[in-house]
Amino acid sequence: MLTAAVVGFNPGMIISDEVFYNPNTMDAAAIQNFLNAQGRSCQAGSRTVPGPAKPDGTPGAPQTVPIPCLKDFVQDTPTRPADAYCPGTYQGASGESAATILAKVSQACQINPQALLVTLQKEQSLVTASGKGLRITSYQRAMGYGCPDTAPCDEQYYGFFNQVYNAAHRFHYYQQHPEKFRHRAGRVNDLLFHPKRDASGNYVCGTKPVFIENQATAGLYNYTPYTPNDAALAAGGGLGDACSSYGNRNFYRFFTAWFGSTGSSNAIPSTRIAGNDRIGTAAAVSARAFPNGTQKVYIARADGPIDALAGGTLVDGPVLLVPVNSPIPASVRDEINRTRAVQVVALGGPGAVPDTVLADAAQGRDTARLFGPDRYSTAIAISREAYPDGAKRVYIADGVGADRSGSPDAVIGGTLKDGPVFIIDPNNPASWDLVASEVKNLKVDTVVALGGEGVVPNKALQRIADGKTVARLAGPDRYATAIAIASYAYPPQPGVVGANGEPVLSDKVVYVARGDNFADALVAGTLTDGPVILMPSRTDTTPDNVHNYVANLHPNTVIALGGMGAIHPDTVDAVVKSVKAGLR
Repeated sequence: MLTAAVVGFNPGMIISDEVFYNPNTMDAAAIQNFLNAQGRSCQAGSRTVPGPAKPDGTPGAPQTVPIPCLKDFVQDTPTRPADAYCPGTYQGASGESAATILAKVSQACQINPQALLVTLQKEQSLVTASGKGLRITSYQRAMGYGCPDTAPCDEQYYGFFNQVYNAAHRFHYYQQHPEKFRHRAGRVNDLLFHPKRDASGNYVCGTKPVFIENQATAGLYNYTPYTPNDAALAAGGGLGDACSSYGNRNFYRFFTAWFGSTGSSNAIPSTRIAGNDRIGTAAAVSARAFPNGTQKVYIARADGPIDALAGGTLVDGPVLLVPVNSPIPASVRDEINRTRAVQVVALGGPGAVPDTVLADAAQGRDTARLFGPDRYSTAIAISREAYPDGAKRVYIADGVGADRSGSPDAVIGGTLKDGPVFIIDPNNPASWDLVASEVKNLKVDTVVALGGEGVVPNKALQRIADGKTVARLAGPDRYATAIAIASYAYPPQPGVVGANGEPVLSDKVVYVARGDNFADALVAGTLTDGPVILMPSRTDTTPDNVHNYVANLHPNTVIALGGMGAIHPDTVDAVVKSVKAGLR
């Protein structure tokens, strides 16, 4: 078993959020049974301590003190009040077993007790340690908490309860403050292979670019900041080479050996692509869409990104959002540098993205613009860039919307990859004629309205089509229209089944964006591995059309676009439940 290569390790998702943050997998009795089974052959260890001094003050004879197996360990525990990271109170007690401590910490801190057991094993081999393998430090440093690679352990965190509670607490701190840590979900991270440095302080074993898919995995890397190299994975439970590290490899290896999959079809992974604001979220979307970089990057203004409406059809580079009245944020600079782009293209004229902003974003790279005298002409310029050889199908959407910032139908239309999206003013026939002229030049076969007649009037559609075939992707509201567009671009797959006739997960993901403020969906057109659906910011149920669609699509992952203020975890959970409903 030691030398069997590790199979299935995904450095971008070591364990799904749903599995990692599920506190209900084992109660205290189940944990005790597990420890009894793993430690059935365990022999207590021992340590020698000075005996009591003799009456004359001379040292007494040394005494041998046993060190218990984990299954037999007990200690008195303190009470820890609830806080933002462990939302349940831990009520301390006398003589609590390790199993009881693990179960109570899991509930107080909302962490899977299986993940805690695996961490005890990968840090100190404490679950299976026996005899001489049991040392006092095994319990003092049980979870490796406060024990950095480059410094001694911090003794204030010594003790079994202290270690378990603080580690669980820390994982939720990582979850709630991702911006404070090096490893973040929803973007490409340069993961170190090993802590070894040369005399100048440089890491000598190099790094590996990995798109970290979810927060639990980011937390594991923040806790143990190295990824296994090929030699470590090939070695199974053995030693690799001088640049091998083993912590996260062993977490995955122990978890799958003891408890099964770290993210199976019964535990649909969910994650989030987000930054501190819409600008940061756009950069995070870019990192997922273009993990290996790209030659070209597009920028649009963040405070009124009307010119980004049609930018979703551009597939040769991401659309990043930029401010127009302040310096380019570090998140944008860093992402442009990461892509190794050679050109930065502004969407819109100098009135939308000033020349100074374009130059600041480009940092010396070549620059260009796609623009026209108004938003409708800019969409046409984007179409010509995205479809230089024309297209057989075009889409027409409302470019005004309730507040003149455009419509969500145009935004979601950017996920369609078989033709450009043109925008019109529903109440301005001159914009219809402008688009009609461009459609005539393209020699298209079909003209498709996005949304109902209230946003793309039938008169406008017929005038633009000029005798060509017309169609409409629409529903009674923006949420239903998004599902109609998604169903066309990524048809449901109710017939996909496994060997025994059971529904199985597809190769698609579902991106969930806020419907009443669609800034985070604006840049999602470059995400080509699944549909973008719109949902209310916070809800515990999915509308029937959303439920039916995702239940039949069988996506393997649900990804929220934007922070928790945009898409609340309750909304993500509602979509996950709908996915699961299709697997029953």
